[in-house]
Amino acid sequence: MSRLVHKLVLALRLIDTTTGLGAPIQQVQVWRNGTLLHLYPRDGGILIVLDGEREDGVLEIRVAGFYTERVDLVYANLSPDAPLLELELIPITKDKAITSLHSLRGQMKGMVALDAVRLGRGGCFIKGYDSRKRIVTLDNPYHQIFDRARYAVVDGRKQTYEVMELARVISDQELKVKGTFAGDFAGDFHLASIVKGRVEPDGTYLLQLREDGGPTKWLVRYQIRDGTHAFVPVDLRTDTSILPPEVEGGGKPPTIQSDVEKEAVSDACSGG
Repeated sequence: MSRLVHKLVLALRLIDTTTGLGAPIQQVQVWRNGTLLHLYPRDGGILIVLDGEREDGVLEIRVAGFYTERVDLVYANLSPDAPLLELELIPITKDKAITSLHSLRGQMKGMVALDAVRLGRGGCFIKGYDSRKRIVTLDNPYHQIFDRARYAVVDGRKQTYEVMELARVISDQELKVKGTFAGDFAGDFHLASIVKGRVEPDGTYLLQLREDGGPTKWLVRYQIRDGTHAFVPVDLRTDTSILPPEVEGGGKPPTIQSDVEKEAVSDACSGG
């Protein structure tokens, strides 16, 4: 009896960027270069595409309750054996599991990217880094689980961070990473989850941050067109803006507000 063998074209893991948890996969549409892909759900919030060609292009991901995402699909950046792409999605409406969702909104001409990390939860620190083997050694007393594709390496003294992409989790005390780091990690360096923001071509941006009874201080990082980054500390209890009006490029100063407005989502799979 012959056995039918399928070819794995792509695997997708959809993450709610504000929680780090898997996004619901019941109402999902994924388009590649304008063609709707047929998706098969798997355990762990994974969606897979079977058979067909592994073709580079632009993916458009539409998930109910989240903003539509468009990302470049480049197979050279993925594993040839298991091409897995993790995508962070930004919620439109408040999830019932989140006590309070705050919206940081504004406009800054020249801004191209925005993200943030929560301060005050440094439970996993970096002990060492082998640049040749690209292995990070951790002090991880609470056995934090690393199930996301990227984390922030936060410098607690300088109040800055850089992104660390995981190649492989060796154990809860050792990680193999992609790329290299400039720092020597001597001092207060810890790992933190990253919350991704949304930036439109005109510099209008949105950053959804959650308040769940934990620390309310965040470190926001934004990038401008020349590739440089700036870091701004934010406290959701007291601050009403993260940038002075003179650097807003004529846009409204960003404000932090409780997301109590009820945004109507007629059909989140209709284009977002």
